[in-house]
Amino acid sequence: PLTGSQHGDGIRVGLYYGNVGNSQVGTATIANNTVSGYQKRGIVVDGPGSSATITSNTVTGIGEISVGAAQNGIEILMGAEADIASNHVSGNECDTTPNCLPDIRDAIDGAEQSAGILLFLPGDVTVESNTVSNNDQAAFLPASAESTVVNNVQKKFTSRASIPAIVVLVSSATIRSLSSS
Repeated sequence: PLTGSQHGDGIRVGLYYGNVGNSQVGTATIANNTVSGYQKRGIVVDGPGSSATITSNTVTGIGEISVGAAQNGIEILMGAEADIASNHVSGNECDTTPNCLPDIRDAIDGAEQSAGILLFLPGDVTVESNTVSNNDQAAFLPASAESTVVNNVQKKFTSRASIPAIVVLVSSATIRSLSSS
């Protein structure tokens, strides 16, 4: 059910517990799936050593959610690596006040925000030719990120009606490619 819980993934690869132990490494090819009905994340790849190729999927959130957790379409977390291409990601919107705020920069202070594609401390990631629409209109990059690359790529998205939600937080790894059709 859609509640405030930060659980309920459609497809999960790997599970990272930090220094606590019991982490699980996973690898997967996730292709040609329809992912919907998830509570928190449509597709998540989590932890060092975990990796996935994510292609030609349709990932659809519930839309404007007024209860519980902010949904995210695709998440790559905590050192995981991924190639993300030719996916359709939409309907990840958080509309719960005060839990969800209109700007991803506010989310850093404990509130939440939804994203189509969320990269949080990832390993090497390639993101290209995805259609990302009707998610919370938010993109956040810290001052140390290669924001110029992202800004140039965002101009290539065909729809000017919405801004793709790509969130990148600091990582020592390299993002090899970032493009869209």
